[in-house]
Formats: sequence, structure tokens, C-alpha cells
Amino acid sequence: MKNTDNVNHDTHNLWHHYGNFNWDEPNRWWAQIAGDCVDLNTENPQTYQYLIDCYGSFIKMGVDGFRIDTGGHISRLTFNSVFVPAFQALGEQYKHKRLNECPFFMYAEVCARFQGHVTYRNQPSLSPYFYTWKSPEALVSQWNSDPAYWNNVTVFESTDPATLDNQKLCLMEHEQAGGDNAQPKSNNAWLNGNNYHTPDYSQASGLNIIDFPVHYSFNSVGSVWGLFDKDNYYNDATYNVVYVDSHDYCPGPNDGIRFNGGTDQWAENLSFMFTFRGIPCVYYGSEIEFRKGVPIDQGTNIALMNTGRAYYGGYLTGDLTVSDFGEVQSASGNVKATLSYPLVRHLQRLNQIRAAVPALRKGQYSFDGCSGSGYAFKRRYTDATTDSYVLVALNGAATFTGVLNGTYTDCVTGNSITVTNGTLAVPSFSGKGNMRIYVLNGPGKIGDDEPYLYATTKPSSTVLEWDGHQEDGDPDTKYITGGGGEDPGELDVYTPIVTEDDFSVFYEAPLTAGRITTWVWSSGGNYTGGTWPGQAMTLMGCNEAKTRKIFKWKYDGDLTAMPANIIFVVDGTQTADLVYKNHGYYIDGTWNREITNYESPAPTVSIDKESGRYSDKVEVTITASDGNATIVYTTDGTKPTPNSKTATGQVKLTFTDNTVLTAGVLHEGSVRNVVSREYIFHGFEPTTATIYLKDPTVAPNNWNAVYFYAWDNAGQLLGAWPGKRMTAADTKTVKGDKFYCHTFDVTAEDYTFNIIFSQGDGSHQTIDITGLSKDTYYEIASTTSKYTVNDITAQYAVVTGDVNGDGSVDVIDVNCIINIILGNDDASKYGGLADVNGDGNIDIIDVNAVINIILN
Repeated sequence: MKNTDNVNHDTHNLWHHYGNFNWDEPNRWWAQIAGDCVDLNTENPQTYQYLIDCYGSFIKMGVDGFRIDTGGHISRLTFNSVFVPAFQALGEQYKHKRLNECPFFMYAEVCARFQGHVTYRNQPSLSPYFYTWKSPEALVSQWNSDPAYWNNVTVFESTDPATLDNQKLCLMEHEQAGGDNAQPKSNNAWLNGNNYHTPDYSQASGLNIIDFPVHYSFNSVGSVWGLFDKDNYYNDATYNVVYVDSHDYCPGPNDGIRFNGGTDQWAENLSFMFTFRGIPCVYYGSEIEFRKGVPIDQGTNIALMNTGRAYYGGYLTGDLTVSDFGEVQSASGNVKATLSYPLVRHLQRLNQIRAAVPALRKGQYSFDGCSGSGYAFKRRYTDATTDSYVLVALNGAATFTGVLNGTYTDCVTGNSITVTNGTLAVPSFSGKGNMRIYVLNGPGKIGDDEPYLYATTKPSSTVLEWDGHQEDGDPDTKYITGGGGEDPGELDVYTPIVTEDDFSVFYEAPLTAGRITTWVWSSGGNYTGGTWPGQAMTLMGCNEAKTRKIFKWKYDGDLTAMPANIIFVVDGTQTADLVYKNHGYYIDGTWNREITNYESPAPTVSIDKESGRYSDKVEVTITASDGNATIVYTTDGTKPTPNSKTATGQVKLTFTDNTVLTAGVLHEGSVRNVVSREYIFHGFEPTTATIYLKDPTVAPNNWNAVYFYAWDNAGQLLGAWPGKRMTAADTKTVKGDKFYCHTFDVTAEDYTFNIIFSQGDGSHQTIDITGLSKDTYYEIASTTSKYTVNDITAQYAVVTGDVNGDGSVDVIDVNCIINIILGNDDASKYGGLADVNGDGNIDIIDVNAVINIILN
């Protein structure tokens, strides 16, 4: 679907075709995640109307809400312009289909594997909270809802999204978002002292989110406690969906396995989830610690039954009769055994308490005046018929000051305390996950004591045995019920083998190992690309004794220097920084030996004419070391592919114009042993020079106006004195500072021009600045005429990799180079900036250089 062969296979553009992808860039909104996971063009009305019709049918059936996976791969502007208003309207139209006409609820997973802040890697527009707010109306109003537009554009892998309607608007929202301080803030989740206040939803998008910052840190309550001072970043954090682990991740850093913090820690986390702000969510099986410590997602490497996503339903087989919410009248079979598990009993009681206390479900919260040996907070919710006020202590005694007077009753023990002076002291208690939940005018004790919510003595509990058929498959096979392993009988014995000229390594690990990634780098670049923890290694098989797994990584890129360092990450646990040894065989994080079992090497190619300048023509011969080998070559600087021009054994070519010749051999389906030459016939290529003047209209200069007067040997360039008056259209922000600027044509190798800056009044002007031929940055150095200037180019010049000169190195610069290579853009307009590595060529090496700058 990427249209990589320059043929438009999707004339209506129902799919995205953008080829580049990075989890930490806006291009994740329209890039294909994997080769077999094509991406719908959610900015195309033909596509999104189909989706609205499809999912709208569920709303018409009475569905209560949508969990959108994964929301982070659609821009906020797309949600706010299209999906949210459409689903809200349908939800309102068909509210009679839902119990008590409850509001339709939507929440999205905006993945943010990041700890310590709610802003994801300093990018608000990629952060979960960003999606809870409306988009600027100025952008929403420009949304192109005409389906015909997409029938008239051709989109290839390298097409810049900024050239496409709607996607351009999405990028504008990203660029306009600014940093943390520029984001809207809300107190919708926080009490005003003891008072609940009506939330302000005037800027709410209508889309809520999974609380990924909490989820990714939720190893314990203490590990997330410091995040809640950022709850004002969300429109209303009380609607955040909160969980510990999921079908994708566990809290970091060991995010690849199901939560394995222990039953007591689970109890603490659940107690907090069900009483603090947010909507608690429990991934199936967590209540019995199903597959704890087992890798969650192994793709196609191992059977699903051996992962943390394994089938769970057998634990629920049997008969069940309930008498009320959370009250079981009778049970049999495996479900009876499951109900005996301590966390299940804990969840039953937490649900009962939460259901009985509106403040625990819907209240705003505060930490003011709340202190203790554990964790303490207060919550309140009021409406026309309800006033619910609760003081919560977790893990130990607490003191609450400045609270409402009255009689409070604990939901856990039934103990009552009357407050007359604004202070309530919770008596001492112990137990991880144990709580005291004092409700003003409360209902009293709710539910029966269980292993984690009790008065003084932890109740004993008997956990019943399952019947041995709680999981699919043979109950006697440990690889099915034990979790974490893989039957070595299902793996083929593998003998490591390498190609003499490739970059590759092997890693031997226990059979219980699941996902292994590697991060390979040197001072010259990153060989695994993307973001930490790098590329997944391929499971090749097992050793001869069938006691260990063998994984392999092989480099498939354009860097030619030997890597220097390597790190392996095994199920979330990384090794030390290791020395990279090519064809190395590493065992449990330690280099063991070099693999010298070689495949037959690929033939090589030679080009008989060296790179250089030629006056008329050059006749070039490409020769393969094997006369029967297939030569593949290009003449536009791109790397050859199996679909490039071919020849057998040898080919002669003649060039009369500037040409970059790149050739290799096609060996076992891959292009190998690539070499390149550049032949230059034209000396100087016209270029440009931009002259920048740091804004002199502010202190200390305080100019009334800004004029540029320029001339060369042939005459005036910007009209008669005082030249061109500069306006806002002639300004540019570079590294955060405003500059007035103008771009001049440089038409010859020895061409120079001159310039004067002035206020246009005939007297306030700078000295003559002469001999200019390249981008130069100036600031006014004196406050009286004739003004002197400082050359500040070294401070403000575009950094390496900033091809388009916008002050930052990002994916737009990568696109510029790709478009030059493909012939879709003129290199001259970038003033040589596209040749990032300075070797005189603009090719894939420059693309890699920019990507490495972005990543590092």
C-alpha cells in the first residue's frame, strides 16, 4: 500500500501510503506500522464516513461506548473534526437504547511508554491529555470534507503529508501546539477546598483516554503518586481509564511481561484504583495473577497459548448464581475456585464499596490537609440530589484537617467518628492494600472482611483447586499451564550461519525467553534505527540439545563502517553496554565466540571509471566478478533494488550529464556489494544566499521600520534607496528568535553582492556590508548611526541536517532529501544543505545521517 513502485494502486486514496514511520513523530498518524498492517486514510471522507457508518451501527444497537485502539495513530484534529462529533450525535440520537439513557462514552489508547511526566517526550500533540481538548476552530473550519478531492491526487511513499489537505491541517495543529506551558489547563478533577464545583466542559473534546502515564508507572502507588499534580493537563482526569497491565504492556521498565509484583502489591494497586480518581479497568485474569511474569506479546514467535495473552475462559467454567451486586449465592466448577482467590474477593468488596459511595465514582479530589503513614486523600461529589464526601486512608493511619464537621462511618470496619473541630484522625491499622474509607453520613460497613480489607486480623482464606481443565490443551503439558516456556519439540534445531560480508550477531537464551531486541550503534550512526529498545531479533530455533533458544539479528541498511557497541534487551531486561563483535555469538549477555560457518559469498562488482569531473562524456563499464551474476544498477543516486535495471556479467554505459551511478549484484533475492561513482560535467550550480537581520524593532534598537537595500556590480537588487521595506511576511523564527530576511540568487562561483540595513528615513542606516555570497546572520551592534553590525552566523546558522532551514532537524528534512533523490524537488533551492555528510552527493547516506541526528 506504500506505492513504492511509483504506480498509484489506490486511485481513491482510501489508504495511507506514507512510507516513513516513527513512534515519536506525527508521521505515526498516517504511516503503515507493519507490512501486513495497512493504514486507513482517516482524513479521506470516503474512508471515515464508511467507518462512521460501520461503528455507528453498534451505537444504534445500544452499545455503551468505544475503546479506540489505538487512538494515538490518528491525529487529534481528525478526531475532533470527524469522529467525535459524529459518534456523539449518534449517541444522543440513540440514547434510549442504553440503560437509563447513560451518556455514550469514548476513550482512546494514546500509547506513551514514558515515565516521569504526562507529556510524552516533550511533545504535547503526541501525549494522551492532548486528545481530551478541543482543536482550534480555525483549523476545524478548514477541514476538507469533499470526497472528490482525494480522487484527484496521487500519493506515493515519499509524498510529503504537508502537501495534502487535512493532513496539512493536522501538522499545523502539531506545530501550533507549543510546549507544556502553552497547553490549556483545567481544575475539573480537583476540589476547591472541600467544595465540589461544576466541571467546565466548554473546551472538552468529548474523547477520553487511557491514563498511559499512570499505567506505565503503576508498579506501586508510590510510583505514580507524583503524577497527579499534572492532572490539570487533562480536561477532566476523573474520566481517565486506569489500569496496571494490559494485552500490550506492563508497567516499565519490564513492560513486556504480565505484572509480577506480587499479590500484596496487586491488592494495594487495586485499592487505590477503585477509590481514587479515574475509571478502574482490570485486564482479564489479573484477579488471579494469570500468567504473571510471562511475556505478553510474542507475535508469531511462539504460540498464543504460551503468552500473557493466552486464553483464559476455562477459569470461569461452571455455574454461578448471584443475589446482588458482588454477592455470590452459589457457584460450582472452576468459577467457584476462581472466586476463592484473594484478589477476586478483594475486587468484589472494592466494587461494592465504590458502588455505594458516589464520591468514589464521580468525585473531585484533594490532598490538602491529608497526611499519614500511608496514602491519604479526600473526595466529594454533589448534584441536585446527592452530597457524597469521603476521606480515604490506604496502608496506614491518617489525619485529615480542615474537613467538614459531622459523623463519618468507615465502609471497611463500620467504625464511626464524629468531627466537631475539622479534624479526623484515622486509628492505626496495618496491611498492604488495607484501607479506611470514612464517609460523611455514610452507609456503614459494606461487604465482608477479606484478606486485604479487614479490621484488626487478616482473615484466613482457602484457595480452592481448579479442575485441571482451566486452560485449553493437554493439562499435563507444562508449557501450556506453567506459562513462560515453549515446547522445544516445536522448535527446529538451528545451526548458526552467516554471510561473509554482512553485519549479524546471535543471542542464546533460555527457553522461557520471549521477545529479544537489540540496539546497535557506533559514532557513525545507529544500525537498528527507530527508538529504544531497537529491533526485534528473529527466533531461528533451538540448540542441538533443545534446551536453549537461538535468536539472530542482521543489518539491512546502508552504513558500511563496522558497528562498535551493542545492547540486548531480553523481555524488558537489558544487558550492559557490550562491544559489538561481528558474527558474534552471545550467551545470556556475554560474548562467547565468533561464528565462522559462512554461506557462499556474493559476487562483487567493479566500475572502471573513478568519480570526478569530465568535460564531454564518460564511458563506464560495470563488471561482476562472476560472469553469470545479475548486475543491478541505478543512475539517479538511489540504492539499487531487485526491480532496478539489470545486466548479466557486464554492462557498458555512456554519460554526458551529471550522474550518480550505483551498482550491486542480485544474490539470493537481495542486492549485495553495492558501489557508487559520481560523474560531474557542470561546474557551478546556481544557488541562493539568505541574509538575516535579527529583529531591530525591539530593545535596545527600537527601530521604527526595517529596510534592506542591496546591490552588486550590475546595479540595484531591491530597488532604489532605501530599498525594500520588510514586513511580517519577510520574517522567520530561527532558534526562537525573530529575523527579517531576504533570499538572493547566487548565479556564479565568484558572484558577490552587498547590503545596507536602515530605518528608511535617509539617516539611520548601517555601514556597507560587502562581499556576500552565502547565508549570513546579523544583529545591530550599536544604537547610533552609522550602525555597526555583528556577524552572528555561527550562533544561528542552520544546524547540520536542517535541510529546509526551519530551525529544527525533523522528519520534514528527511522528506526533502528523499524528494530530491526521487527527482521530485530541486536540490539547488536548499543551498547545499541536503548534502548532509558533505561528500558532494545527495543520496541515501544523507537520509540516514538526518535520521541519526533525530534519534541521537
